[in-house]
Formats: sequence, structure tokens, C-alpha cells
Amino acid sequence: MRENAWVGVLGVSVATVIAGVSLILALPSGTSLVGSVAGWVVTILGSIGFATSVSHRFVVEPIRSVSSQLELLMEVVARSDQINGFEAGVKAMQERWSAAANELAATGQLLGAAKQLGLEMVYRGRAEANKEIQQLFEGAREEVNLLGVCLMAQTNIVRFYHLVQEKIGQDVTFRFLFLRRDDTTTGFDFYRQRSHDEHYPMSPDSIGTLKEDAAGNIGGLQALCRDRLSAEQRRQLKIAEYEAFPYMSLIIIDDVMFVEPYLFGETCANTPIYRIRKTDRGIYQVYYNHFSELWKSAVKADLEIQDD
Repeated sequence: MRENAWVGVLGVSVATVIAGVSLILALPSGTSLVGSVAGWVVTILGSIGFATSVSHRFVVEPIRSVSSQLELLMEVVARSDQINGFEAGVKAMQERWSAAANELAATGQLLGAAKQLGLEMVYRGRAEANKEIQQLFEGAREEVNLLGVCLMAQTNIVRFYHLVQEKIGQDVTFRFLFLRRDDTTTGFDFYRQRSHDEHYPMSPDSIGTLKEDAAGNIGGLQALCRDRLSAEQRRQLKIAEYEAFPYMSLIIIDDVMFVEPYLFGETCANTPIYRIRKTDRGIYQVYYNHFSELWKSAVKADLEIQDD
């Protein structure tokens, strides 16, 4: 369209110049000044139109074209930067998605392995697990087995007496397995060693407190049997002392157990606890067998009944 307009303007300008020159040449000499001036005006206007159309075609239009191409190029560059930024964002998002997918897959594998092993929960310390342990105690159906050094503080076991008596009335069997206090075969004082390991560095005054706690807890359970249980019910509560280096405590309530490792320089209350459920291919049975073997080798407390 612009090409056709330029041709039209150029044609009109040429025609105007020719008309003006023809008018000037056609005038006889001595004619009126008006006719001569009109001829020259027409010629000049035609020349201006011709020059303008030529300059517009060969100067203005190329400049305008170059300017448009520069604007287009700048727009392309800008879009290219946007595209590059978008592509970088997409790439970063794909990397995050890939990392998340890998992490999810690893988590799935970990959860699958934990499920097969029977590992249900890990608690940071005893305080986090106490509520659930209490609930499981209250819902115990067949047996409760406890393995440890002194098992629990005297104040805690006193509150535990009523529940033990109630569950024994529901035919639940209890076995308490304490660390042996005296007359060990090797002559080794396991309580003193555990006290040292648990409270290192420790003062000599703190040695023996664990043994005192164990003696108090054993005496309290014996008193429970003597004062609150019938002769038949006493058969459902058994106490023994094992002779082995203490590695962990166990709380076994039917098909669920809590495993608490003993760590150097850390009290039992602040060590992690693992909740494990009985499964076909899990590790519940491994720890249960550990308890059973210790029980077989342990010295049973005299509760005036015939022990198995």
C-alpha cells in the first residue's frame, strides 16, 4: 500500500512539473507577469513534491524500516530473555520435582522396610512415650514384661501398683526383670558400672543410687503380692534378677514393645525409644527372645509360690 502511494505522489509531482514548465514555455514573451508567476509556482510545487516523494521513498522509508526492524529485534531479544528465564524456571522446578520424587521414593522404601520390621514410632525420650505406654498398660490383655536396671522411680511404681492389681484381676501376667544387685557370678558390680556410664563424669556420692531404687521397687512389688493379691493372683506376678551387662530396657505389652537403649553419659529418660509391633518378619521376636533367655537364666524372687 505504501508503495502504491509513493508511486501516485511521484506521478502527480512529475505531472505538475511538466505542466508548470509547459505553461512557462507556452507563454509568449511579454505576456502578463501573473501567468509567468503561476507557471513557476506550479513548477516549483511540482519539484518540491517530486523531491519530497523521492526523499521519502529512499530516505525516510528505509530509516523507518530499519527502526521497525530494530524494535522487532529488541522485542525478540526481550522475549528471548523471558523464554530463557522461563526455561530456567522450568528446569529448576523439574530439578525440585525430581529431588522430591527421589526423596518420596526413599521415604516409601524406608516406610516399607520399617513396616516389615515392625517399627512403628521413634520417640525422642521417655516423656514423649509415657502417655502411649500408659494407654497400652491399661489395655493389656495377656502379658506385660519389663526389663531394665531398676525399671522405674519409686514414686512412679507406687502409682503403678493399682493398675497392676487391676490387670492381674483380668488374668494379665506380669514379669519384672531387674538387674541383679548382689552375689553376681563374676563378682562384677553392674549397677556401679551403669551408674558411672549414665552420669559420667560423676561424684562418688551418686554411686549406688540405681541399686537403691531397684531394691525399693522390688520390695514394693513383694509387698503388693503379700498385701493385695490372693495366693492365686500371686502366680500372675513374677520378679527376677538377671546377671548380664545392661544394654537396654524393654517394655513388652502383648504384641507391642518399647525398646530403650542405654547410652554412655546419658540418663535413660533422655534416650530415644523405639515402638515395635509384632510382625511375621519383624524384630519383635528378636527382642522377645532376648527377654526370654534372660528370664531363663535369672534368679527368681521368693514370693512364696512355685515358680515355673
